[in-house]
Amino acid sequence: MGDFFTGYYIPYHYNHVLDNNRNLTTFAVLLHCQHYRGSL
Repeated sequence: MGDFFTGYYIPYHYNHVLDNNRNLTTFAVLLHCQHYRGSL
């Protein structure tokens, strides 16, 4: 299971998600942080 997780999930799925959603994820994180600070 360890070989499957490190050999497939990380390089193919995780990096694929990062490459395709880096900008959207960054925006979502920044928006979330801004909303959180605004709520305080």
